[in-house]
Formats: sequence, C-alpha cells, structure tokens
Amino acid sequence: GHKDIYFNYLCHRALRELSDLLERVNKPRLAKKYRDQLKKFDKSFLDTFYNPETELMAGWISRNGKIHDYGFTFAVSMGINEGLIPNDLGKKMIKKLLSIMDKEGYGDLRFGIPGNVMPVAQVDTIDWPCMSDWGQYENGGLNGMNGYHFLTSMYKVGLTKEADDILFAILNTYEKEMTHSGLMPGYCRSVDWRTKNG
Repeated sequence: GHKDIYFNYLCHRALRELSDLLERVNKPRLAKKYRDQLKKFDKSFLDTFYNPETELMAGWISRNGKIHDYGFTFAVSMGINEGLIPNDLGKKMIKKLLSIMDKEGYGDLRFGIPGNVMPVAQVDTIDWPCMSDWGQYENGGLNGMNGYHFLTSMYKVGLTKEADDILFAILNTYEKEMTHSGLMPGYCRSVDWRTKNG
C-alpha cells in the first residue's frame, strides 16, 4: 500500500533494458510500447518522490500520502544515474547529503556511504537495537556497496574531487581490512556494515 522509490528504480532500469532488448530481437512495436510507458514514468517521477521540505527524494510514500524521507543516499544517487533527476538538481542534493553527513560526524567516509543520513523515526523502525538505533546497521550505518551508486552519481554531476576523496578513502580501508563477511554470519555480526568509528 505504498510507493517505494527503490522498487521504482529497479522497474525503470528493467523496462529500459527490456526496450533495448526488444529492439535487438526485432520487436519494435513492443519496444515502443514500453518506451511510451517509460516517458510517462519519467514525467511523473519527480512530482511523485521529490520532497520540497527536505529538497531530497523520499524513500517511500504511504497510501495516506505521508512522506518518509530520511536522506536516503541511494534515493538520490540512483535517480541521477538513471537520468530521472537532472544533473543540476542532483548536484544540489548530493551537496546537501554530504553536508548532513559532515554535521553527523561521518568524517572521510572511509568505511563507505550511509544508507540514510537522518535518523529514521521510531514509528518506521523495527524493535531491534542493532537495526533501529541511529548509526547502527541500516539506520545510518556505513556500507562500501552503497558507495557504487553514490560515487557514480557524484562523478556524473561533476563532483569529481569530492568523489575521488571518498573513493580513495574507501579503497585504502579495503586494502587493509575485510570488505564483507562472506555468507551470512548472522545479523549484526557482519563487517559489510559499520558504524562511524568502524
């Protein structure tokens, strides 16, 4: 019963790639059908997910219209990378996210990128400290995998030096330390996600 930005990004990418594939297998009418749907999607995307209150993208919107926006880094970066957020607007959003990260004490981001830069409201968390407490795991925890979308979007909007600084900080960490724990070792026992101090 809600509109989820991550699911929409996955669908957008899938339909875009499916349209290209249909052209390659000589199904132009079907390809056009999906491209026409994507045009409608593109037109309504910002109107649906842009949150003027934070000037960022909402993670999800409840059926009752309530916006849930906690400064999700993927919500901005994936939109830029998919071409759904114009570069000039995307650059402002990324700068805002970086500013919030700085104020929240994330430093040089050597352990990766936080999934969200604002604490998730208690009503939207689960009752499990290692997942719900601010700065832990997915509620503000750092993850190297999140760096892919974020850094790619930074390069795309022209924040090259800032992206390089973060990239080389992450690479320096991963030259010396594990990047992941292999198969699931148990919740909160993985090194895939870290706190600000590692």
